[in-house]
Amino acid sequence: REKATGQGVVDVLLEMLPDLNIPIEDMRVSIQGFGNVGSWAGKILADLGANITAVQDHTGCVRNPEGLDVHALSEHVAQTGGVKGFENKANTGGSSRHSGKGCEVISVDEFWETPVDVFIPAALEGMLNEQRAHQLRARVVAEAANAPTTPEADAVLASRGIEVIPDMLCNAGGVTVSYFEWVQNRSNVIWDVEQVDRELNRIMCAATRRVIMAKQKYSTTLRTAAYISVLEHIGDIYNHRGIWP
Repeated sequence: REKATGQGVVDVLLEMLPDLNIPIEDMRVSIQGFGNVGSWAGKILADLGANITAVQDHTGCVRNPEGLDVHALSEHVAQTGGVKGFENKANTGGSSRHSGKGCEVISVDEFWETPVDVFIPAALEGMLNEQRAHQLRARVVAEAANAPTTPEADAVLASRGIEVIPDMLCNAGGVTVSYFEWVQNRSNVIWDVEQVDRELNRIMCAATRRVIMAKQKYSTTLRTAAYISVLEHIGDIYNHRGIWP
């Protein structure tokens, strides 16, 4: 359950990327919020070949155009409570995919204006407001937080052609794995991590495909398509099962 929401974000992104014509290898990513969800999404994406370029949390912002050592950053945040000060450790060297050298402290405005392929808001509600939507230099927003984008910002992003993968799809990994816990308790069985990951991937990818098909069918945004697809899915279930369970 610890990595469930972050893993779900990655599962949705990987299913969506071919339609967005973005390869995972060296895909540039910025992450706002580096707690449980943001750190897990960053680590998994980095292990798959993505370039985590910039990270912001309540203590500050760090950036490395060559890619941050997100595993080392995660350890630093666990020890200190935030990303502040990581540049001092990073520039002494690293042991993961990136050397760590070249890490710099940047301002909040510089964070939002960092060119990336994917921006992952994984902090608080409403952090992506109208001002930030004008500043953002990303092709895709993957909403890992709950309601991170204000309605005004949503309109700006749509006008700029920036795809927004909505929270109701993108961050559903956590509640899905909570459902798996319920299933195991009810059935008196224990799944290993591999089975949990496999079942999560199956469900998240199927939901993503339904949203993509709704977007194409109705020529709308991914957010509206997500609402359409879930209502159609529920309707299909009631049609097959009947009104009363």
